[in-house]
Amino acid sequence: MCKVEVSRIHTALGFAGAWVNEIYVDSIHRNRSPRQDQWISESCISIPDSTLEKTSMISGFHEGGAEMVVVKDGNRYELYDPEFKTPKDIIEPISPDRLRIGNQYFQKLKYPDKAKYDGYSNNNSFSRWLTFCIVANYY
Repeated sequence: MCKVEVSRIHTALGFAGAWVNEIYVDSIHRNRSPRQDQWISESCISIPDSTLEKTSMISGFHEGGAEMVVVKDGNRYELYDPEFKTPKDIIEPISPDRLRIGNQYFQKLKYPDKAKYDGYSNNNSFSRWLTFCIVANYY
């Protein structure tokens, strides 16, 4: 079976949710200023509930990146472009609260219900919601 066929399997993801770059979390706790930490690229990502759904890495907590999809290849998870032509990064769940994407580590936010935040669907509102969760220590 070729890689593209394997990557098109639709399955639930046990690590869905909002994930924040550990560098950003550490930095914002030191200086308490989201504005000061906007330089951090790949600052957060919202992993969808299942494979083949679109997501994007948010840079500096306000710029959405290129769309990607999570695919499963055997026991491995990867981010691909939406056309399934180019692998972007490997996703490795470390624990229920920690994830590695490529060479960066992310912490899962434990805020009870992101859907209750008005306008969650756009990147700007998602960024404000994530910043609120980090400052309030929801991780």
